[in-house]
Amino acid sequence: MLFVAVVAIVAGFALGCLVTSAVLRNQAVGAARRAAASAALAAKSADAARALVAAGTAPAAKAAVKTVARTAAPPVSAVKPKPRPKPAPKVKPAPKPAPKQVPKPTPRPAPKQDAVPKRWQPAPEPGKRRAGLSGVHAALVALEQRRRAEAADPSAPRDAVPRPRRGASEPSTSTPVPAPVPVPVPPLADEDGLPRLTVTAGPLDSPGPVPRHRDGERFHYSGRCQEPTEREFPIERPEPGVAAVAVVEATTTSTVVITPMVRTRTRVDTHSSLLYLASYEGRGRSRRVLAGDVTHIKVEARGRSQWSVRLYSPAEIDELLGEREGFGETVLSVPPGAPAEVVIHAKSSSWNAKFVCGCWRDDDCDCASPEGLPSWFETYVHAYGEAMRVLVLARPGLFVLHTDKPADPWRLQVRPYGTGPKDD
Repeated sequence: MLFVAVVAIVAGFALGCLVTSAVLRNQAVGAARRAAASAALAAKSADAARALVAAGTAPAAKAAVKTVARTAAPPVSAVKPKPRPKPAPKVKPAPKPAPKQVPKPTPRPAPKQDAVPKRWQPAPEPGKRRAGLSGVHAALVALEQRRRAEAADPSAPRDAVPRPRRGASEPSTSTPVPAPVPVPVPPLADEDGLPRLTVTAGPLDSPGPVPRHRDGERFHYSGRCQEPTEREFPIERPEPGVAAVAVVEATTTSTVVITPMVRTRTRVDTHSSLLYLASYEGRGRSRRVLAGDVTHIKVEARGRSQWSVRLYSPAEIDELLGEREGFGETVLSVPPGAPAEVVIHAKSSSWNAKFVCGCWRDDDCDCASPEGLPSWFETYVHAYGEAMRVLVLARPGLFVLHTDKPADPWRLQVRPYGTGPKDD
């Protein structure tokens, strides 16, 4: 079948070629015949014209030639000449637009003296302006006098403020930074005689910038950094071999951790941090007891940070006597005398209080109990929320109170040991 199909295709192709060649041949023969007829006619016309010229009839010959030329068919090979393209007309450039004539602004006529603008308002009279300023000044003066009166009143609530060191030959050149003083609100009026704490209202007073170490200043260490830093430096104590009170302040855009360290040839140890501050907490402040074996302080900062650590001896801080109120963390000195106990009334999400013996061995203290006290008594108390606890002050030393926030209120009352009322 395939062979037959191929033969059919070849035969068809050959037949087509024959037909095509025959058609082309007939067209060529027809064209040759027409050309021969035209040439013969042209020859006859030329002979006739020459005969007429020879006979002397020139105008008639010319006319005969024209007639033969019109009647003669054009040759097959003649090609019509293409007409020359006409040159494109030149385009005249568009005329430039004439510059716009901006009319000169006509000056407005000056207003008449009696004309008053629509939005004009009369200025305040000089006397009224002076009266307003004097009122503001009077209010500021009254506020400052009130603050000075509260600061001078010994019965006003105040936190522990370091006193000048005993035996100091000259006063310190550094300017002490006042502790933040919250604005107290009088307690709710009630007649049941139950204990209540003073509530704070409004923000704390601005404590100013973080203190910086000055040339020649002792027992004060400070620094600042712009990038992640870890630094450790040795410290000098106000009283060698005695616990010190560290007042720590810092600010940061990330975190700051200040940790006491013990680093000697035979011993390396890390104590609980003095301050752990994150950027969302704002400015951090703390008061901590620095154990007697601490030799170095390590600062770990992330981000842009400033920090300050100032050391005080136990003799430089306020003593725990009578009754007092305050806010936030505090460290007070327990003076010599008969055994006593302190009633602690505090309000904080989490708070604790601790008695540190004057032997400065902290948890390793093995001092004998004074007469009238049991062989074991509580030296540490803690609570959540608002609570009241009693702590025994057996010997001279330090009283340390920690609260969760700087504005958490507390009240302390010292009384002789065993003289308090019985529990209800």
